[in-house]
Amino acid sequence: MTGVLASLSVSDSALLLLKILITLVGAVLIGLLVGFAYKTGRRLLVTSKAVRAWEVPTSRLVGAGLGGWLVWVLLGNFGVGRGPGPGGPGPGTGTGQTGPVSTDKRPTDKPKPTSERTRPTEPPPAVEDLRVAVLGMDALRAIQGGKVDIKTCYRIEKPRGKELFSLEDLKKKINERREKAPKLKVVMVLYKDSPVEDNRFVKDLERWLVAEEIWKGLDQPDEEAPRLVRRQ
Repeated sequence: MTGVLASLSVSDSALLLLKILITLVGAVLIGLLVGFAYKTGRRLLVTSKAVRAWEVPTSRLVGAGLGGWLVWVLLGNFGVGRGPGPGGPGPGTGTGQTGPVSTDKRPTDKPKPTSERTRPTEPPPAVEDLRVAVLGMDALRAIQGGKVDIKTCYRIEKPRGKELFSLEDLKKKINERREKAPKLKVVMVLYKDSPVEDNRFVKDLERWLVAEEIWKGLDQPDEEAPRLVRRQ
């Protein structure tokens, strides 16, 4: 018993004292009630004999004992105090000891190599704007020779571009490049001998570039379109 009391915390000791106090008060009250009930019942049921002096105190003592035991049991059932057993509340063996503690300190994940952790993030390469020229009749006649196909008046201005496109073919070509470079922008080039800005071929290309949100602007070099391009 001494070992159990020594293991109780301050809060558990206070609960135990409260439980004892409530039990004593309950025992006294129940003992008085039982004594009063016995005395009253004795006079009503047995009228021929007077109540002996020892009967009422004995009934009170028996009532107090039974009442105190009943209060103690009820308080235990309602969770007041630690409850029986030195093992504390809740399930367990009552030994007051914790279960085995794992000493396995192996990490769950292997640390990454130093080279992977410290490798700097390289910025993505800058996307170069695509320059598309709209060629006029003089440039197309010099390039194509003979019968001129006015619909193929678009040219991608590479350093030495060699292909003319219709508007539909140009859209396909630009979309192919956008798959590799989603941030691609297009600059439309109008040379001195290119169609004017109100020309339908110029307007058709501009509207599509704006709708696709890849329009970068207009460049108007002060020179005629190079004739170095041949149709393939």
